[in-house]
Amino acid sequence: MPSIWDGLAALLVKVGQIFLNLGVALLLAHFLEPEGYGLFALVMGLSLVFSMIANLGIPTLLVRELPRYAAMGRWSLFRGIFRWAYTSVLSMSLVLSIALWLGAKLYPARAESLQWTALFVPLYTLLFLQRGMLQGLGHPILAQYPRSLFTDGIFLTLFFIFRSPRNVTLVLLLYWLSLGASVGLSFWWIRKFFPSLVEGQEIEYRIRPWLFSALPMLFIGGSGLVHQQIPVVLTGFFVGKSAAGVVDVVLRGALLVGLPLMAVNIILAPKIAALFVQHRTAEIQRLLRFHVRWAFFLALILAGGLVVFRFPLLEWLGQGYTQGASGLLIAVLGQLINVASGSVVTLLNMSGLEREALKGQIIGVGLTCVSGLILIPWMGVEGGIWAYVSGLVLLNLFLIYSVRQRLALHPSIIG
Repeated sequence: MPSIWDGLAALLVKVGQIFLNLGVALLLAHFLEPEGYGLFALVMGLSLVFSMIANLGIPTLLVRELPRYAAMGRWSLFRGIFRWAYTSVLSMSLVLSIALWLGAKLYPARAESLQWTALFVPLYTLLFLQRGMLQGLGHPILAQYPRSLFTDGIFLTLFFIFRSPRNVTLVLLLYWLSLGASVGLSFWWIRKFFPSLVEGQEIEYRIRPWLFSALPMLFIGGSGLVHQQIPVVLTGFFVGKSAAGVVDVVLRGALLVGLPLMAVNIILAPKIAALFVQHRTAEIQRLLRFHVRWAFFLALILAGGLVVFRFPLLEWLGQGYTQGASGLLIAVLGQLINVASGSVVTLLNMSGLEREALKGQIIGVGLTCVSGLILIPWMGVEGGIWAYVSGLVLLNLFLIYSVRQRLALHPSIIG
Protein backbone atom coordinates (compact mmCIF):
# COMPACT_ATOMS: atom_id res chain seq x y z
CA MET A 1 0.00 0.00 0.00
CA PRO A 2 2.74 2.56 0.75
CA SER A 3 4.12 2.12 -2.76
CA ILE A 4 0.76 3.20 -4.23
CA TRP A 5 0.73 6.35 -2.13
CA ASP A 6 4.40 7.01 -2.91
CA GLY A 7 3.67 6.72 -6.62
CA LEU A 8 0.69 9.05 -6.34
CA ALA A 9 2.73 11.54 -4.31
CA ALA A 10 5.54 11.44 -6.89
CA LEU A 11 3.05 12.07 -9.70
CA LEU A 12 1.45 15.00 -7.85
CA VAL A 13 4.84 16.54 -7.05
CA LYS A 14 5.91 16.19 -10.70
CA VAL A 15 2.72 17.76 -12.04
CA GLY A 16 2.86 20.48 -9.38
CA GLN A 17 6.48 21.21 -10.24
CA ILE A 18 5.74 21.54 -13.95
CA PHE A 19 2.75 23.85 -13.54
CA LEU A 20 4.33 25.99 -10.80
CA ASN A 21 7.55 26.38 -12.79
CA LEU A 22 5.63 27.21 -15.95
CA GLY A 23 3.41 29.63 -14.01
CA VAL A 24 6.43 31.50 -12.63
CA ALA A 25 7.99 31.69 -16.11
CA LEU A 26 4.82 33.03 -17.76
CA LEU A 27 4.18 35.49 -14.93
CA LEU A 28 7.69 36.90 -15.17
CA ALA A 29 7.54 36.95 -18.96
CA HIS A 30 4.37 39.07 -18.68
CA PHE A 31 5.69 41.54 -16.11
CA LEU A 32 9.30 41.88 -17.22
CA GLU A 33 8.86 42.03 -21.02
CA PRO A 34 11.36 40.22 -23.30
CA GLU A 35 14.44 42.25 -22.30
CA GLY A 36 14.06 41.71 -18.55
CA TYR A 37 12.77 38.16 -18.78
CA GLY A 38 15.54 37.33 -21.24
CA LEU A 39 18.14 38.26 -18.61
CA PHE A 40 16.31 36.14 -16.01
CA ALA A 41 16.07 33.14 -18.36
CA LEU A 42 19.72 33.47 -19.39
CA VAL A 43 20.89 33.58 -15.75
CA MET A 44 18.75 30.56 -14.84
CA GLY A 45 19.98 28.60 -17.86
CA LEU A 46 23.64 29.34 -17.16
CA SER A 47 23.21 28.65 -13.44
CA LEU A 48 21.63 25.24 -14.01
CA VAL A 49 24.31 24.19 -16.48
CA PHE A 50 27.22 25.30 -14.28
CA SER A 51 25.68 23.85 -11.11
CA MET A 52 25.29 20.52 -12.89
CA ILE A 53 29.01 20.62 -13.73
CA ALA A 54 29.89 21.61 -10.14
CA ASN A 55 27.96 18.63 -8.74
CA LEU A 56 30.21 16.18 -10.64
CA GLY A 57 27.45 13.53 -10.62
CA ILE A 58 27.82 13.19 -6.82
CA PRO A 59 24.09 13.60 -5.94
CA THR A 60 23.21 10.50 -7.98
CA LEU A 61 26.12 8.63 -6.41
CA LEU A 62 24.77 9.46 -2.94
CA VAL A 63 21.36 8.04 -3.85
CA ARG A 64 23.07 4.72 -4.57
CA GLU A 65 25.80 4.60 -1.92
CA LEU A 66 24.16 5.96 1.26
CA PRO A 67 21.54 3.16 1.48
CA ARG A 68 24.23 0.56 0.74
CA TYR A 69 26.56 1.79 3.48
CA ALA A 70 23.65 2.01 5.95
CA ALA A 71 22.52 -1.56 5.13
CA MET A 72 26.07 -2.90 5.60
CA GLY A 73 26.67 -0.87 8.76
CA ARG A 74 29.66 0.86 7.15
CA TRP A 75 29.12 4.10 9.05
CA SER A 76 32.71 5.29 8.62
CA LEU A 77 32.22 5.27 4.83
CA PHE A 78 28.74 6.78 5.27
CA ARG A 79 30.27 9.71 7.14
CA GLY A 80 33.20 9.91 4.73
CA ILE A 81 31.15 10.18 1.56
CA PHE A 82 28.93 12.80 3.20
CA ARG A 83 31.89 15.02 4.09
CA TRP A 84 33.64 14.39 0.77
CA ALA A 85 30.46 15.29 -1.13
CA TYR A 86 30.04 18.62 0.62
CA THR A 87 33.73 19.53 0.33
CA SER A 88 34.07 18.56 -3.35
CA VAL A 89 30.86 20.17 -4.55
CA LEU A 90 31.30 23.41 -2.60
CA SER A 91 34.91 23.75 -3.78
CA MET A 92 33.95 23.17 -7.41
CA SER A 93 31.04 25.62 -7.24
CA LEU A 94 33.26 28.33 -5.76
CA VAL A 95 35.90 27.78 -8.46
CA LEU A 96 33.25 28.12 -11.17
CA SER A 97 31.75 31.20 -9.51
CA ILE A 98 35.16 32.90 -9.42
CA ALA A 99 35.72 31.98 -13.08
CA LEU A 100 32.31 33.47 -13.98
CA TRP A 101 33.10 36.65 -12.07
CA LEU A 102 36.42 36.98 -13.91
CA GLY A 103 34.60 36.31 -17.18
CA ALA A 104 32.31 39.24 -16.41
CA LYS A 105 35.40 41.48 -16.19
CA LEU A 106 36.72 40.19 -19.52
CA TYR A 107 33.36 40.48 -21.35
CA PRO A 108 31.61 43.67 -20.16
CA ALA A 109 28.73 43.15 -22.60
CA ARG A 110 27.74 39.96 -20.70
CA ALA A 111 28.84 41.18 -17.26
CA GLU A 112 25.36 41.39 -15.70
CA SER A 113 24.31 37.86 -16.64
CA LEU A 114 27.68 36.33 -15.68
CA GLN A 115 27.80 38.10 -12.30
CA TRP A 116 24.30 36.97 -11.36
CA THR A 117 25.14 33.44 -12.52
CA ALA A 118 28.19 33.47 -10.22
CA LEU A 119 25.87 34.22 -7.29
CA PHE A 120 23.31 31.53 -8.19
CA VAL A 121 25.69 28.64 -8.93
CA PRO A 122 26.67 27.81 -5.29
CA LEU A 123 23.01 27.80 -4.16
CA TYR A 124 21.77 25.64 -7.05
CA THR A 125 24.74 23.31 -6.56
CA LEU A 126 23.96 22.88 -2.87
CA LEU A 127 20.26 22.34 -3.53
CA PHE A 128 20.92 19.55 -6.06
CA LEU A 129 23.44 17.95 -3.69
CA GLN A 130 20.97 18.09 -0.79
CA ARG A 131 18.30 16.47 -2.93
CA GLY A 132 20.61 13.52 -3.52
CA MET A 133 21.37 13.35 0.20
CA LEU A 134 17.69 13.32 1.19
CA GLN A 135 16.97 10.61 -1.38
CA GLY A 136 19.88 8.57 -0.08
CA LEU A 137 18.60 9.00 3.48
CA GLY A 138 15.32 7.36 2.42
CA HIS A 139 13.10 10.39 1.75
CA PRO A 140 12.71 10.51 -2.07
CA ILE A 141 9.42 12.45 -2.12
CA LEU A 142 10.54 14.99 0.46
CA ALA A 143 13.74 15.49 -1.54
CA GLN A 144 11.74 16.92 -4.46
CA TYR A 145 9.99 19.65 -2.48
CA PRO A 146 12.74 22.31 -2.05
CA ARG A 147 13.67 22.55 -5.74
CA SER A 148 10.26 21.80 -7.26
CA LEU A 149 7.79 23.49 -4.93
CA PHE A 150 9.31 25.55 -2.12
CA THR A 151 11.65 27.75 -4.18
CA ASP A 152 8.94 28.82 -6.61
CA GLY A 153 6.33 29.00 -3.85
CA ILE A 154 8.49 31.28 -1.66
CA PHE A 155 9.39 33.37 -4.69
CA LEU A 156 5.76 33.89 -5.68
CA THR A 157 4.94 34.97 -2.13
CA LEU A 158 7.77 37.53 -2.15
CA PHE A 159 6.86 38.60 -5.67
CA PHE A 160 3.34 39.58 -4.65
CA ILE A 161 4.48 41.09 -1.32
CA PHE A 162 6.63 43.44 -3.37
CA ARG A 163 3.57 44.13 -5.61
CA SER A 164 4.74 42.38 -8.77
CA PRO A 165 7.98 44.29 -9.42
CA ARG A 166 8.98 44.96 -13.01
CA ASN A 167 12.63 45.50 -12.08
CA VAL A 168 14.59 42.42 -13.17
CA THR A 169 17.36 43.09 -10.62
CA LEU A 170 14.83 42.95 -7.76
CA VAL A 171 13.23 39.82 -9.26
CA LEU A 172 16.62 38.06 -9.44
CA LEU A 173 17.36 39.08 -5.85
CA LEU A 174 13.99 37.71 -4.66
CA TYR A 175 14.63 34.41 -6.49
CA TRP A 176 18.13 34.19 -4.99
CA LEU A 177 16.65 34.68 -1.50
CA SER A 178 13.99 32.03 -2.22
CA LEU A 179 16.67 29.59 -3.33
CA GLY A 180 18.69 30.34 -0.19
CA ALA A 181 15.64 29.65 2.01
CA SER A 182 15.15 26.27 0.28
CA VAL A 183 18.81 25.40 0.83
CA GLY A 184 18.44 26.24 4.53
CA LEU A 185 15.29 24.12 4.81
CA SER A 186 16.99 21.18 3.07
CA PHE A 187 19.96 21.47 5.42
CA TRP A 188 17.61 21.33 8.44
CA TRP A 189 15.90 18.21 7.05
CA ILE A 190 19.23 16.48 6.46
CA ARG A 191 20.28 17.20 10.05
CA LYS A 192 16.94 15.88 11.27
CA PHE A 193 17.14 12.57 9.35
CA PHE A 194 20.89 12.02 9.69
CA PRO A 195 21.43 8.60 11.39
CA SER A 196 22.50 8.92 15.02
CA LEU A 197 24.78 5.88 14.58
CA VAL A 198 27.11 7.97 12.42
CA GLU A 199 28.01 10.34 15.25
CA GLY A 200 31.42 9.60 16.73
CA GLN A 201 32.43 7.20 13.95
CA GLU A 202 35.81 7.40 12.27
CA ILE A 203 35.85 8.88 8.78
CA GLU A 204 36.88 6.63 5.89
CA TYR A 205 37.35 7.89 2.34
CA ARG A 206 37.37 6.07 -1.01
CA ILE A 207 37.76 9.10 -3.21
CA ARG A 208 39.06 7.42 -6.37
CA PRO A 209 36.25 4.84 -6.78
CA TRP A 210 33.64 7.43 -5.73
CA LEU A 211 34.84 9.90 -8.34
CA PHE A 212 35.19 7.18 -10.97
CA SER A 213 31.54 6.18 -10.38
CA ALA A 214 30.21 9.72 -10.08
CA LEU A 215 31.52 11.23 -13.32
CA PRO A 216 29.45 9.04 -15.70
CA MET A 217 26.39 9.92 -13.58
CA LEU A 218 27.11 13.58 -14.29
CA PHE A 219 26.32 12.98 -17.96
CA ILE A 220 23.41 10.63 -17.32
CA GLY A 221 21.68 13.03 -14.94
CA GLY A 222 22.51 16.29 -16.65
CA SER A 223 22.18 15.81 -20.40
CA GLY A 224 18.41 16.34 -20.47
CA LEU A 225 18.72 19.57 -18.49
CA VAL A 226 21.54 20.84 -20.70
CA HIS A 227 19.61 20.01 -23.87
CA GLN A 228 16.78 22.42 -23.00
CA GLN A 229 19.05 25.21 -21.76
CA ILE A 230 21.53 25.24 -24.66
CA PRO A 231 19.27 27.10 -27.14
CA VAL A 232 18.40 29.73 -24.50
CA VAL A 233 22.04 30.32 -23.54
CA LEU A 234 23.32 30.39 -27.13
CA THR A 235 20.53 32.72 -28.24
CA GLY A 236 21.32 35.05 -25.34
CA PHE A 237 24.98 35.24 -26.32
CA PHE A 238 24.57 35.47 -30.11
CA VAL A 239 21.38 37.53 -30.43
CA GLY A 240 20.58 39.14 -27.08
CA LYS A 241 18.59 38.88 -23.87
CA SER A 242 15.20 39.63 -25.46
CA ALA A 243 15.59 36.82 -27.99
CA ALA A 244 16.71 34.43 -25.23
CA GLY A 245 13.53 35.27 -23.30
CA VAL A 246 11.37 34.49 -26.32
CA VAL A 247 13.11 31.14 -26.91
CA ASP A 248 12.68 30.19 -23.24
CA VAL A 249 8.96 31.04 -23.24
CA VAL A 250 8.34 29.14 -26.47
CA LEU A 251 10.17 25.99 -25.32
CA ARG A 252 8.46 26.04 -21.93
CA GLY A 253 5.04 26.53 -23.52
CA ALA A 254 5.59 23.66 -25.94
CA LEU A 255 6.45 21.36 -23.01
CA LEU A 256 2.72 21.29 -22.22
CA VAL A 257 2.30 19.04 -25.25
CA GLY A 258 4.67 16.53 -23.66
CA LEU A 259 2.77 16.37 -20.35
CA PRO A 260 0.70 13.28 -21.29
CA LEU A 261 3.88 11.30 -22.04
CA MET A 262 5.47 12.42 -18.76
CA ALA A 263 2.41 11.14 -16.87
CA VAL A 264 2.48 7.86 -18.81
CA ASN A 265 6.19 7.37 -18.02
CA ILE A 266 5.57 7.80 -14.29
CA ILE A 267 2.75 5.24 -14.40
CA LEU A 268 4.52 2.75 -16.67
CA ALA A 269 8.02 2.77 -15.14
CA PRO A 270 7.38 0.38 -12.19
CA LYS A 271 5.13 -1.86 -14.30
CA ILE A 272 7.72 -2.16 -17.05
CA ALA A 273 10.49 -2.94 -14.54
CA ALA A 274 8.43 -5.76 -13.00
CA LEU A 275 7.40 -7.20 -16.37
CA PHE A 276 10.99 -7.21 -17.65
CA VAL A 277 12.08 -9.32 -14.69
CA GLN A 278 9.32 -11.81 -15.57
CA HIS A 279 10.25 -11.71 -19.31
CA ARG A 280 6.67 -10.75 -20.26
CA THR A 281 7.55 -8.70 -23.33
CA ALA A 282 4.21 -9.27 -25.07
CA GLU A 283 2.41 -7.63 -22.16
CA ILE A 284 4.90 -4.73 -22.19
CA GLN A 285 4.13 -4.22 -25.89
CA ARG A 286 0.38 -4.12 -25.19
CA LEU A 287 0.86 -1.60 -22.39
CA LEU A 288 3.02 0.60 -24.61
CA ARG A 289 0.58 0.51 -27.51
CA PHE A 290 -2.40 1.48 -25.34
CA HIS A 291 -0.77 4.18 -23.20
CA VAL A 292 1.35 5.83 -25.90
CA ARG A 293 -1.59 6.15 -28.29
CA TRP A 294 -3.72 7.73 -25.57
CA ALA A 295 -0.84 10.06 -24.68
CA PHE A 296 -0.52 11.10 -28.34
CA PHE A 297 -4.27 11.73 -28.60
CA LEU A 298 -4.16 14.04 -25.56
CA ALA A 299 -0.98 15.69 -26.87
CA LEU A 300 -2.75 16.45 -30.15
CA ILE A 301 -5.52 18.24 -28.26
CA LEU A 302 -3.02 20.32 -26.29
CA ALA A 303 -1.01 21.02 -29.45
CA GLY A 304 -4.16 22.17 -31.27
CA GLY A 305 -4.97 24.59 -28.46
CA LEU A 306 -1.49 26.08 -28.48
CA VAL A 307 -1.46 26.42 -32.27
CA VAL A 308 -4.91 28.03 -32.51
CA PHE A 309 -4.42 30.43 -29.60
CA ARG A 310 -0.68 31.08 -30.00
CA PHE A 311 -1.08 34.76 -30.98
CA PRO A 312 -3.46 35.73 -28.11
CA LEU A 313 -1.30 33.83 -25.60
CA LEU A 314 1.93 35.47 -26.75
CA GLU A 315 0.29 38.90 -26.96
CA TRP A 316 -0.89 38.54 -23.35
CA LEU A 317 2.71 37.97 -22.29
CA GLY A 318 3.79 41.10 -24.15
CA GLN A 319 4.07 42.42 -27.68
CA GLY A 320 7.74 41.43 -27.91
CA TYR A 321 6.88 37.74 -27.59
CA THR A 322 4.80 37.56 -30.78
CA GLN A 323 8.02 37.05 -32.75
CA GLY A 324 7.98 33.54 -31.26
CA ALA A 325 4.68 32.55 -32.92
CA SER A 326 6.25 30.64 -35.79
CA GLY A 327 8.84 29.18 -33.43
CA LEU A 328 6.02 27.85 -31.24
CA LEU A 329 4.71 25.87 -34.22
CA ILE A 330 8.16 24.30 -34.65
CA ALA A 331 8.48 23.51 -30.93
CA VAL A 332 4.98 21.99 -30.79
CA LEU A 333 5.82 19.78 -33.79
CA GLY A 334 8.99 18.64 -32.01
CA GLN A 335 7.04 17.73 -28.88
CA LEU A 336 4.46 15.81 -30.91
CA ILE A 337 7.28 13.77 -32.46
CA ASN A 338 8.65 13.23 -28.96
CA VAL A 339 5.30 11.91 -27.69
CA ALA A 340 4.76 9.81 -30.83
CA SER A 341 8.15 8.14 -30.23
CA GLY A 342 6.82 6.66 -26.99
CA SER A 343 8.41 5.85 -23.63
CA VAL A 344 11.83 5.08 -25.08
CA VAL A 345 13.96 6.45 -22.23
CA THR A 346 11.80 4.71 -19.61
CA LEU A 347 12.05 1.40 -21.48
CA LEU A 348 15.84 1.55 -21.65
CA ASN A 349 16.27 2.69 -18.04
CA MET A 350 13.87 0.08 -16.61
CA SER A 351 15.49 -2.73 -18.60
CA GLY A 352 19.03 -1.95 -17.41
CA LEU A 353 20.11 -0.32 -20.67
CA GLU A 354 20.55 3.19 -19.28
CA ARG A 355 23.84 3.60 -21.14
CA GLU A 356 21.94 3.32 -24.43
CA ALA A 357 19.71 6.16 -23.22
CA LEU A 358 22.83 8.14 -22.34
CA LYS A 359 24.26 7.63 -25.84
CA GLY A 360 21.07 9.00 -27.35
CA GLN A 361 21.06 12.01 -25.03
CA ILE A 362 24.68 12.81 -25.88
CA ILE A 363 23.89 12.57 -29.61
CA GLY A 364 20.87 14.85 -29.17
CA VAL A 365 22.78 17.41 -27.09
CA GLY A 366 25.66 17.33 -29.57
CA LEU A 367 23.42 18.06 -32.54
CA THR A 368 21.64 20.85 -30.61
CA CYS A 369 25.01 22.47 -29.83
CA VAL A 370 26.32 22.24 -33.40
CA SER A 371 23.07 23.30 -35.08
CA GLY A 372 22.65 26.11 -32.51
CA LEU A 373 26.08 27.51 -33.30
CA ILE A 374 25.21 27.46 -37.02
CA LEU A 375 21.52 28.45 -37.03
CA ILE A 376 21.16 30.96 -34.18
CA PRO A 377 23.50 33.66 -35.60
CA TRP A 378 21.70 33.26 -38.94
CA MET A 379 18.04 32.75 -37.96
CA GLY A 380 17.82 34.19 -34.43
CA VAL A 381 14.89 32.93 -32.32
CA GLU A 382 13.74 30.35 -34.87
CA GLY A 383 17.32 29.09 -35.18
CA GLY A 384 17.40 28.37 -31.43
CA ILE A 385 14.13 26.47 -31.59
CA TRP A 386 15.15 24.50 -34.69
CA ALA A 387 18.39 23.58 -32.89
CA TYR A 388 16.44 22.17 -29.94
CA VAL A 389 13.94 20.29 -32.12
CA SER A 390 16.64 18.79 -34.37
CA GLY A 391 18.42 17.36 -31.32
CA LEU A 392 15.13 16.10 -29.86
CA VAL A 393 14.15 14.32 -33.08
CA LEU A 394 17.56 12.70 -33.59
CA LEU A 395 17.57 11.61 -29.93
CA ASN A 396 14.21 9.88 -30.33
CA LEU A 397 15.13 8.21 -33.63
CA PHE A 398 18.28 6.76 -32.05
CA LEU A 399 16.37 5.55 -28.98
CA ILE A 400 13.60 3.96 -31.07
CA TYR A 401 16.29 2.07 -33.01
CA SER A 402 17.99 1.00 -29.75
CA VAL A 403 14.72 -0.27 -28.25
CA ARG A 404 13.91 -2.27 -31.38
CA GLN A 405 17.40 -3.74 -31.66
CA ARG A 406 18.08 -4.47 -27.99
CA LEU A 407 14.60 -5.22 -26.64
CA ALA A 408 12.65 -6.32 -29.75
CA LEU A 409 9.87 -3.86 -28.83
CA HIS A 410 8.11 -1.20 -30.89
CA PRO A 411 7.67 1.83 -28.64
CA SER A 412 6.13 4.40 -31.01
CA ILE A 413 2.43 4.98 -31.80
CA ILE A 414 2.74 2.83 -34.92
CA GLY A 415 4.28 -0.06 -32.95
